[in-house]
Amino acid sequence: MKQICVYGGAAKDAAAVYTDGAYEVGRAIASSGAGLVYGGGATGCMGAVGRGVRDHGGEVISVLPRFMTSYETLLKPVTRTIVTETMSERKHEMEALADAFIVLPGGIGTLDEFFETLTLRSLDRFDKPIVLYNGGGYFDSMVAMLQDQVQRGFVKERILTLFDVADTPEEAVRRALGA
Repeated sequence: MKQICVYGGAAKDAAAVYTDGAYEVGRAIASSGAGLVYGGGATGCMGAVGRGVRDHGGEVISVLPRFMTSYETLLKPVTRTIVTETMSERKHEMEALADAFIVLPGGIGTLDEFFETLTLRSLDRFDKPIVLYNGGGYFDSMVAMLQDQVQRGFVKERILTLFDVADTPEEAVRRALGA
């Protein structure tokens, strides 16, 4: 079974356009027969994608650092929980388990995960698909920023070819699975 790692914000106040979209990404993952690897949270986009997969019979693997077990509400039940000691170990474990990545709307933690994954792909550490789920146009300004960095000579144009942008949950999953 292919595993899709999903990064997304856990903000409890995230607008419904983002959490509803995240839930539908989860539903699409389960419908595709793939499993979910994610950060384990029960709130925001993170919780919504986990519920979307779980509610539709899919496999959910939570990966979280030990300190997060008391820091945030965790989604239960899940198929499997992996506890790490640090955030860095968490990211490494998620990257190792993943066959592809989907990035949902989120804050600085989500952006950190996206940019680390993109950096590793740009350095040829792996060749796994990375897809931004752009529900509500959330990533429009970030993509424009990357295009601007290319124009200014700070980033090689190749970086823009190392991720896809999808406007629907189904398209995000399809692109993540290479279909």
